[in-house]
This record gives sequence, C-alpha cells and structure tokens, in this order.
Amino acid sequence: MLRTLVFLLWSLFLAGMVFFRYDPLFGHDGLPSLGSRPAYLPYYAAYLLPLCIPILVATLALMGFSRAAKETLSTYVGLFLHISVYHLALLLVLPLLRGRICARTCALLWVIPNVLYFTSARIYHMPKPLWVLVIPGQWHMAVLWVWLAGFWGVLGWHMVQHLTFRRRILAPAVPVTDPQTLDVWRAVIHEAGLRNPKYQLVVSPAVKTPLSIGLIPRSTRVVLPPRPYTQEELYWVIRHEVIHLARQDSWNKFFLLFCTAVCWFNPVMWVAMKTCAQDLELSCDETVLLFTHGPQRKEYAALLLNTAGEARGFTTCLSASAATLRRRLKQVLSSSIPSSGAVAVGVIFFGLSVTWGWGALAYSPTSGAQVLYAAQPASTVAVDGVHLYPPHTAQPQDSYTLTDPQALHQYFSGLTLAHLMGSYTFPDGQRDFYCFFTDDQQERLIAITDQVMEVTVLGDGGSTDYYYITQEVDWDYLMSLVEATPDPYA
Repeated sequence: MLRTLVFLLWSLFLAGMVFFRYDPLFGHDGLPSLGSRPAYLPYYAAYLLPLCIPILVATLALMGFSRAAKETLSTYVGLFLHISVYHLALLLVLPLLRGRICARTCALLWVIPNVLYFTSARIYHMPKPLWVLVIPGQWHMAVLWVWLAGFWGVLGWHMVQHLTFRRRILAPAVPVTDPQTLDVWRAVIHEAGLRNPKYQLVVSPAVKTPLSIGLIPRSTRVVLPPRPYTQEELYWVIRHEVIHLARQDSWNKFFLLFCTAVCWFNPVMWVAMKTCAQDLELSCDETVLLFTHGPQRKEYAALLLNTAGEARGFTTCLSASAATLRRRLKQVLSSSIPSSGAVAVGVIFFGLSVTWGWGALAYSPTSGAQVLYAAQPASTVAVDGVHLYPPHTAQPQDSYTLTDPQALHQYFSGLTLAHLMGSYTFPDGQRDFYCFFTDDQQERLIAITDQVMEVTVLGDGGSTDYYYITQEVDWDYLMSLVEATPDPYA
C-alpha cells in the first residue's frame, strides 16, 4: 500500500508539472523571460541518468566491487527490461496521443522512466514477483558475456561515431564574427533566460544544416552552415537550437542510447531511440512556434523544406528526414492547440511505476543442497528461531520447536533454487516461514514466501540473496516438522 501511495504522489507531481508548464491557458513554457528566468525548462528526468553515475561509484567504494556489482546488476537489468517493455507499449499508443496532446509532452514520455533509477529504497520494492522467467544454469554465464559484449559494442560504437562526427565538423569550424548574426544570437540567448551560457556559435563548411553538438555546456557548439539566411530565418534557426540546448535534449538522446545498449538484443529499443529523436524535434518545433501566426508558420515550414543535412551521435539539428518531414510540416502548419496531456502523463507514469517488479529473471537453477550446504555438511548446521505466520497457524504469537531437523535439511536440500534478480521487501505479516541456520562460519536467516526463498547472511558485511523455488512449497509437510508452543505471556 505504501509503495502504491508513493508512486501515486510521484504521478500527481509529474502531472501537475506538465499542466503548469504546457497548458495553453496556465502554462509558462516558452514565455519570453527577458533574462529574468529560463523560458525553456529542460526535461528534468534527463538529468537523473548522469546523477546515477557518482552514486554508483560511491556504492562501489562503500560495498566493495564484487558485492556492489552483483546487487547493481540484479536491480538494473530487471529495470531496463521493464523500461524496454514500457517503450514497446508507448510505441503502440503514441499514434493515438500525437495531435491530441502537445508534442512537448510526447517527448517527455520517453524520458520519464529515468525517475525509476531512484526507486532503490525498500518502500518502492515489490513484496515478490508475480511471474519469473528462469534462464538455464548452463547458459547464464555465456548469455552474460554475450550481453556485455553487445552492450559495450553498441555504446562504444555510438560514442566513437559521435566523436568522429564532432571532429569532422568542428575541425574546419570558425567562430561567427558577423555582427547581425551575433546580435540575433545574443537576443535569443537573452530571451531564453540563459545566464552566462558557455555555448559557442561557429560556422563550418562540413555541415549543410544548422545543428548543436555536445553534452557538456563548455564543449557544446551551435554549428551553422556557410550559407546566407534572412533575418527571420536566422532567428528561427538559432531559436530552434537554443531550445534544444536549454532542454538538454542531447542528454535525452544519450539516455535512450544507454537503454538501447543495455537492451541491444531488443529491436523495440532501436525503434524507440529513433522515434524519441523525432519527438524531440516535434517538441522543439512546437515550442519555436508558440504565440506565432499563420505567415510565420509558413516561413518556418519553408525553412524546413529548404534545409537538408545529417546528424549523428548526440546532436540536435533543424533538418528533417523524409520519414518525419511530413509529420513536422503537418504540425507546423496546424492552427489547433492540443491539451497539455497532464492526465496522460500521470496515468502512464503510474502504470509504469506500479508494474515495476511484476516480472523477474532467475538464473542458474541448482539444488538447495548446493545453495545452503555447499560449505559444510547439513549435520553441522543448527536450526533455531523457527517462526510461522498466517494462514498456516492460528496463533501468530506462538513459538515453535523443530521436531525433526534432519527432515528439514533433507527437504531444503531437495528444492530447486534459481538465483532471482531484483530486490523485494517481504513485509511482516506476509512471510510464511523463517528460521536461523548457524554453523562455525556464519549465521543466516532463511525465509520462504510462496515460491521465493530469502537467504540473509547476518553480521558485519552481510548480504541478502533471493532464490526462486521452481516447485510448489509443501507447507503441510513443513508444518508437520514443527510443534507449536503457546506463549506463556500471551
């Protein structure tokens, strides 16, 4: 219940933010600020990906590489698979949303999964997964190495492509010195409310369309081709790129690339990455043309038609591919005012968040003997602190005595356990059975809920592992191995 309530509050917050930014009557996005405040706010969710990097580094330092890598992989693999399913659903519903809600909200829908990076606290975790996909043990290491090679291959290829393209277009580039162009540049920067911007305006013969390139403001360049523009065209061009910069659209593209690299085997992610880039351009077009009229929209449409070029890596550009030009022109020339889409954002994010953790992966199924007794014989493991919860006992406050430890060890040894990826809460009142295993090396808490076993190493540096039990738990048999002792103080 607390998990649902927290995600509901998150959803209401996102919906309110969209409403007060993009609503035709109450929204403030795009209003000229005259330098007093930013006129074009970024999609703040895009900032969460780079913020996760120092947190991950700190986790590695505090927990140790092996344990931190294990827990990070366990949590985020499932998360990125969930995001890929979300993107598939978004691809299916996006044609219904376009035209009905504003393009800025459509672009936001691609990056709101970033919020889930910060849902690692226990209040966000599912009690247990609803369904589990088990990967055979003899394949999971091979699959892991193939996935890792694909991840670094995709991410590395795109980064090399970005750096190569950047070097090619910036090597012959020179700073803009034309006074009229610089006057328009300063006016647009001032109108956007960007204080002390570190961006640079340059001209390069290696480009045919205006574009901006770079992830860090100090190294970001707005590149113009060496062709003449009218004063009106120059204003549209520079305003388009400044809006991209103010919204950090390069980080949005990097987020989708990172998701695609994680799920490189999923063709849906490749389609999602391209579709997100299209929606970012549609969003920018919509913002450029806020508060404009028919003749100005026709001028902007003509500029799109007369602009051709290429963009690679983490770049944003004015040109439109043939696949998206028709959609962009239709939006540019339309006089209709779509709604903010605040309700759609709230509903979609709530559905995205509450379903996280429903599905899980489990790998390397093996016997309970290998998991629980690999380091020592079962006869050397003492069992105590047995507890049972409803519905298998009528008196929750009763204490229990294990009548046949050897039978319990045999039953646990015969279970088939697969390592479960992800973190779960097992809140009090839902745990069905737990006991303590004690030997010469360590003390462990063994807990079973339905088809999930939780193994926690107690003491300093302890860790928790989750295992999926592939067969049904025989609760009647477990009950026959213990004897209830009424609490004399109850």
